[in-house]
Amino acid sequence: MILNCIVDGNYILSRLVFTLHKNNLLYGALQQALENTISNYRSWYPFSTIYLVSDSKEKSWRKEFQQEYKTHRKRNDDIDWKFVYNTYAEFKDSCNGIKVLEYPRVEGDD
Repeated sequence: MILNCIVDGNYILSRLVFTLHKNNLLYGALQQALENTISNYRSWYPFSTIYLVSDSKEKSWRKEFQQEYKTHRKRNDDIDWKFVYNTYAEFKDSCNGIKVLEYPRVEGDD
């Protein structure tokens, strides 16, 4: 039987960033935490393919229809988001055996 695994990369990133930041480990552990998470998924089952779906760097298509989309969310300014997104980009570029899917104006959970 062929079984694929689809992973929302930005959900994983967000969960890890807030946990690591809270424990003052963000700079030293983010890359490894991302790798460990994917490795953990691989251990669940011999998936045919693992897809890491990532949010576009562009604004979501939803903003055209609803200007208030996600405006209620507060951004934690204590977190170095440039570092986070650069690390995430490097992680996606280094993914071996995983298909990274990212499409303009689309979010990972679309």
